[in-house]
Amino acid sequence: MLTGIELAAILGAALVQPQGAVLRFLAEAGLLPPGQDDALDTPHVATVVLALLGIVEPRHAAAEAHYLAGFEYVANFRRRAVGGAVVSEWLPKSAVGNPLGPTVAEAIDAMRTGGFWQAGGAAPYRLCRVRDATGDLVFLETYRRAGEAAVVEGLVYAATNGGTLRHGALSMRIEVALDWLLIRELAERLGPLPAAAADPVGDAPAMELRAN
Repeated sequence: MLTGIELAAILGAALVQPQGAVLRFLAEAGLLPPGQDDALDTPHVATVVLALLGIVEPRHAAAEAHYLAGFEYVANFRRRAVGGAVVSEWLPKSAVGNPLGPTVAEAIDAMRTGGFWQAGGAAPYRLCRVRDATGDLVFLETYRRAGEAAVVEGLVYAATNGGTLRHGALSMRIEVALDWLLIRELAERLGPLPAAAADPVGDAPAMELRAN
């Protein structure tokens, strides 16, 4: 079981910036239980993860989480680095996928059932948000080695009001990034799913949910 006070302690140990204000405003908005000793569930953790990708003041955390939850799956990407050379490419969508909010919740539930996001031997790497004048994007990244190359690839989600995709966008400055290991720790602290919900049925395009 994961409680609010335990969540705050984990985030405080893992992140540079204190997140107490974010959690407080999410609770005031009714997105987290009011009591610090109340048990949390997958939707609560997914909301916190999205809020932590926010680039606004903590008092706007609830609105930011809601905004990011609606990001649409728009493309796949791949970035290969060999020596000092880096090649980035956009790839077409591989399937019809859920918005970002449900996708993050599905990943957390998969972790709770002993599965994890993997594809072709890749390890979950980061969930990161990049934003500049061309658009507002969130990347669900995996990492793998391919010979001498380091390969980062995954899914791209964009704001529904028009995140612009263009070649070179992968070189945008990363403003916020969360390691999947942190999200996995939160998922494991939630504990196993109830038996009735232990079979994740979500839509995870271009990635697979596999047992560890």
